[in-house]
Amino acid sequence: MSWVRDSFLAGATDREKPAVGKIHKYLSMEALVAVVEKAAGIDCALQSTGTSRQIVMTALYQYAGLNNREIGDLFGLDYPTVSQGRKRLRDKAEKDIKIKAILDRIIRGCQG
Repeated sequence: MSWVRDSFLAGATDREKPAVGKIHKYLSMEALVAVVEKAAGIDCALQSTGTSRQIVMTALYQYAGLNNREIGDLFGLDYPTVSQGRKRLRDKAEKDIKIKAILDRIIRGCQG
């Protein structure tokens, strides 16, 4: 995504092409990993498990523009497992204030 944005869309805004805005809002995977590792205090290694993996998968989906299949390919999982993991994280965040705080820090890190 970052290569396309930098190569073809640098400074491009066009009201007739609303998809250009979608590309500008996504972070590169390297930038996203740095934000997640700093905000959550976790290692974003592809071997991570549990809540750490769910946090990374959610961040990749929301801020890197990857779909469940692409995330699953990175982690060696099938896409329903990714979807279920992201859903479980949402459920955990509703009940656990620490997880909610981590997700809020990731949001702030990705937006600014």
